[in-house]
Amino acid sequence: MSPTSFEILNEDVIYQVATRCLKPRVILVNLASTCRLLRCHCMPILFSTCFVQASASEADRIPPVAIRPYIRFLIYTGRHSQAESLGDELNYLPHVCSVTFEQATNGVPITVLQRCLKHPLASLSFAQSSRWTIGPRQWPLPAVGKLPNTLERLDYPLYPWKATRAFHNNTDVGQEAEHELRHLGPIVLGMHLSATSLSSPVDAVPLAAMSKLSWPKLADLNLSGRYRNQSHARDLQQFCSCLDSLLSIVLHVAQPVDCARAPIFGRRPTRALDTSQLQSLSVAYPDPDDAILSQSCSALRRLALRDYPRYYLQGSPRHEIENKDLAVPILSSSECLRILTRMAPLSLQHLELVYGADQAEEALLLHVASSYPRLEAIQLHQYRTSRGSEALHFRRIADILASMTTLRTVNFNLDYEDAPPSYVYDPEGHDEWRSRLARYGGDMLGTLERACPALEGLFLLYHDDSDRHHFWVRFVPSRYPGYARIDWDWARERLDCEPPYRHQSRIRRRDDGTRREYPVVW
Repeated sequence: MSPTSFEILNEDVIYQVATRCLKPRVILVNLASTCRLLRCHCMPILFSTCFVQASASEADRIPPVAIRPYIRFLIYTGRHSQAESLGDELNYLPHVCSVTFEQATNGVPITVLQRCLKHPLASLSFAQSSRWTIGPRQWPLPAVGKLPNTLERLDYPLYPWKATRAFHNNTDVGQEAEHELRHLGPIVLGMHLSATSLSSPVDAVPLAAMSKLSWPKLADLNLSGRYRNQSHARDLQQFCSCLDSLLSIVLHVAQPVDCARAPIFGRRPTRALDTSQLQSLSVAYPDPDDAILSQSCSALRRLALRDYPRYYLQGSPRHEIENKDLAVPILSSSECLRILTRMAPLSLQHLELVYGADQAEEALLLHVASSYPRLEAIQLHQYRTSRGSEALHFRRIADILASMTTLRTVNFNLDYEDAPPSYVYDPEGHDEWRSRLARYGGDMLGTLERACPALEGLFLLYHDDSDRHHFWVRFVPSRYPGYARIDWDWARERLDCEPPYRHQSRIRRRDDGTRREYPVVW
């Protein structure tokens, strides 16, 4: 190729080539080093993300002049010891549209957030390691109010084992939630006109105040955690009922015993719901009579009628504190069938069902197999209503689903009749069960792969010997030569839920020589 050949290429073509060289990064660096033209095209990609050490001095936090126009994503890492000036570097970065905080183990001061939000940001996110409830509370609580901003996306991920962590560290989980609410609340209220995506713990946002505002652009809603009480559940219902034209709804909210199966949109809403554009819906412990589950959703691509936290964590000593006073009203297979019949999501591609088996289980699976011609992924969590009660045999389940020739992935967490009791330490029993599970998986895989030409894998949920991890074991179809037929995922890359909180103590000696334990926060 002559030196001038690149000049005749369309800029979009060069951009696509550079984008595909982004991983590993060294390939893109080498591509940018070939000539001046390619370097000019690669620089916006190479320098689009900038990492800033939050504890550095103000001068060291400001990037070089040459790359400032290309920076669009700013990521602060580490503790914020220079809080009096942190955020001022945005004055030098005119095109930054997204700010992320990572490893801010003592939280992010409201003054820093205010400096950031003075700029026209589109996205604000916090990593799992950046929360106001982890480290000591060094910053004063902000006043409740509205903090105007231009944010379109806010992402503050839930830590699922907050009650357990608070117990071991002798802190008040209610005060922790108040701390999060005081910081996130003003930001959420200030973004109501521009918000398109909101992801947050349900107790870290002011639902009652949010329901009094308009949210004209909100398309993706993701709330998780637990209701505080029945009134809190009604606040969420009131907020959801004022939203129009949502594309994606994820509501994984644990329910106290006094508000089991709280309807999200109400059973008799005061106005008609528009579900014509809804593409994804995932609800924990849904009410079968909820308005959103009672009408046709023709555009729906993903549906999950599930549990949160996972139903199989009941009885786990490691989750005892977290599960205290929580209701676990999973649907019956009859209720699942009634919901699916009403919604008629004909375009469904991904389906997850969590149910207690009853006399309608076979009818439910036959309905699924015959009603969704585009289904590519299915995940079933089957539970017996009591030990020894009836549940569909795993071979019959595989036979029914084998008629769905479009399936690519199949995930099963089945209540096997001969499965060992959960959360009982029995190494020999676990070894025997692992052998049987491998045999059962092989039988089901043989049935499925003969009828499903696109099948990429069968996944069975497995609990390890310590019951700390719950992960998916992959059974590989024979059309993938060179692969082991069973991938046990010993690296724990396919966890079904986050591992439980692990508490450790740092031992220090007092002046008198005795020992005192200081908690280490995870």
